[in-house]
Amino acid sequence: MTAADAPIPDFEALFGALCRLAQAPDAPGIVADIDALLRRYTGAAACHVLWLDDARTTLRHLGRGMDLAFSIEREGSGACPACAALRTNTVVGVRDPARWDLTALAPILTPGAGLVAAPLTYESRGALGALVLTGGTAPDTAALEDATGALLLPAVAALVDARVSHARQALNLTHLATSYDRANADRRRLRSEKARTGAGLLLGSSPPMQAVRETLHRAAQVTTPVLLLGETGSGKELAARELHAQSTRAGRPFVAVNCAALSPQLLESELFGHAKGAFTSASGERKGLMREADGGVLFLDEVGEMPPALQSALLRSIQERTVRPVGTNREIPVDFRLVCATHRDLAAMVAGGTFREDLYYRIRRIVVDMPPLRALSGDMPLLMRRFVDAFNVQEKTGVMLDDGAWRALHAHPFPGNVRELQTLVEQACLDRFPNGRITDATFRALLAPEGVMAGAGAEGGGEEGDGVTDLRLSVDDYEKRLIARRLARLDGDRARAAQSFNLPKRTFADRCRRYDL
Repeated sequence: MTAADAPIPDFEALFGALCRLAQAPDAPGIVADIDALLRRYTGAAACHVLWLDDARTTLRHLGRGMDLAFSIEREGSGACPACAALRTNTVVGVRDPARWDLTALAPILTPGAGLVAAPLTYESRGALGALVLTGGTAPDTAALEDATGALLLPAVAALVDARVSHARQALNLTHLATSYDRANADRRRLRSEKARTGAGLLLGSSPPMQAVRETLHRAAQVTTPVLLLGETGSGKELAARELHAQSTRAGRPFVAVNCAALSPQLLESELFGHAKGAFTSASGERKGLMREADGGVLFLDEVGEMPPALQSALLRSIQERTVRPVGTNREIPVDFRLVCATHRDLAAMVAGGTFREDLYYRIRRIVVDMPPLRALSGDMPLLMRRFVDAFNVQEKTGVMLDDGAWRALHAHPFPGNVRELQTLVEQACLDRFPNGRITDATFRALLAPEGVMAGAGAEGGGEEGDGVTDLRLSVDDYEKRLIARRLARLDGDRARAAQSFNLPKRTFADRCRRYDL
């Protein structure tokens, strides 16, 4: 198992473990929760949580209550792998036991078993200890290193850190229990939907989304071309990937190209490939995306932007099931399933002469209409929670979302659809970074007249945001302008400005210093 192949973290298990940690369970119970979670996603035979004592000289086994004494400063070939992982802050795979001192770890090792030692750190507390994963008789330590280091360590560190820090302070256990129950219900529903319809890439249980999912499920049983219609940001590519994941071609390539993002000459070369010397910059042969998609799916996003000349070439390739690279007369057989998407009215383009009628009828054998976000209001809480969860996993934070926060967005038109919602939620997470709580007031501030969504155009859905290449810098720039305008409107009164943003005065003052306001 590699990091790319590792399953998505089990958020139900994470919520459940966090609720149990908040109630200060015994140490063996904590280790049992973490052991089950890691063995499920790494393939390890067992795991052990080693906690660094206050003097930072001894590692203590959190579950068995025994001390594993050795100096954490010891270096070289005789070092303990857990010590080396903690000292270097890297994952250490023990593939040659002879070069390590395993004496201190002997009580928890199975003879002949390989192991991976990983540092256990968390931003709020720094180094916490080490995690030791043991394999079977022939463990794949490289796979354990990848899966552990890239995916689960931040979550495990957060759980262990929560056991130590939250046991000393009063928590809103009712909110945690509610969050757990909600996550549990969501997960059961998603598990049921996945078993019934496939990969589960599309979230939501509203009637429009159920209709989309059922259409994709039927379309996955055949190889007929599919046309996805819908506004910008409505999830057409996700739908294409869901279709691919459910089909018999799931193990073959999924190749996507945005027809609106490339010039006609470059698009032709990307799709069909070219021979060496076919044009001035063709210094070598190029295979082309059609051939790369052989046996799989070719996804043409914004197919309505394809120039008429390429439309003719595409039609020929579909009909003949061959591709002719630019600069050659060779016809190379290809076998791909074509899935197209557009936010344009292709029927009107056919009537206007800008899109070939024969190609139009060729690609619209199965049509899937993706609903806009305004038709999926019942799915908005689930989408928002999933975006917050993804942000927390990626940024190693603990931002929380109030149950009623989504109501502040109920009346917003969302011209950018789900993509716009995701951007807005990420902005809210950054506003409450690293461990704050997102409320309805957070979104009301972001959607104020001077907010980021006010300037989004109605046609095509938020073209202003489509040019963003660095989200964090863009959000920082937006936040600076927002604070500056609010201060100007309130005659420089920072206390009132902080109150209007629902921010503590100290936090607001820090923002002002950061932006030199």
